Amino acid sequence: MSSFFVPYDRCGHLENNEWDGYTLVLPCISVGNVPQLSIDLLINRFLKRSNHSNDSDLELIGYLHSKYVRPFAGPDPFELDGNLLSTSMQVFASKSKKLVIIQQRSPIYKEYRDDFYREIFEWLSCHRLALIIVLSSTFDQFLAPEFVNDPDGIIPIRYIRCGGLKDELESFLNEKLAIKPVMKVDPESMRPAENGKIHLPGSGSARSFLRYSRRLPFEQPMLCLVMYCSEGDNRYHAYYLSDKIADILNHEHSRIIATKCENGGRNRYRWIEPFSWRMMFGDEPPSEIY
Repeated sequence: MSSFFVPYDRCGHLENNEWDGYTLVLPCISVGNVPQLSIDLLINRFLKRSNHSNDSDLELIGYLHSKYVRPFAGPDPFELDGNLLSTSMQVFASKSKKLVIIQQRSPIYKEYRDDFYREIFEWLSCHRLALIIVLSSTFDQFLAPEFVNDPDGIIPIRYIRCGGLKDELESFLNEKLAIKPVMKVDPESMRPAENGKIHLPGSGSARSFLRYSRRLPFEQPMLCLVMYCSEGDNRYHAYYLSDKIADILNHEHSRIIATKCENGGRNRYRWIEPFSWRMMFGDEPPSEIY
């Protein structure tokens, strides 16, 4: 699978078992691009900078090249005049945090989703990852009515477990983070139904990922976080999802992120929007029109 992973450094390569015990976080292109925005926040928080020192060693180590993903190339999304080429799928890794982050900026061809996930699992098969966290989003109008009006104003996030996810982590999700499992619902009434279906319209390739993961000959601990939202300015949703990811990473790896907000704001951690977000929705409307 050497052609699937292209090292950023021509002399660099991955050793077998190099990522044993690591956590991998990757997004699915879905409603509002919330997973991609959250990944941007994580990368921008941990990325090792060339122009100043910080406590992070997250670096771009390579790209994933697949005929099943739409090609894309663009400028550095994290730094003005930076030298990181943005492509369809980039791979970042941090040794100190035992963390691998994949950013995906273009979709998988729908009819080839299973083929792509076969490639990525074959590539990852030489490592014993501690956990894979898949991020997705779905339309909030399809959330079961019981959960639409949360009295605490909590943005709805649900999870799907698969593989050998530890019971202790599942308890942490339920009890500490107030994240509940995605419920099966009757497709017509959207009411919870024991014999219903998991209904996640707009969630991209998340279902394909989970479906293919069941074919693996080993139990890889996996967790899919699903954000319920709608199209529009979803930056706040991305902040909120990133908070939950950080909580999980801290729980799994003994507080990777020590910098929390101390001002009682809505977000638990200090996230910095990357440079590429500055013109995400264009200029502000001219004041003369009001």
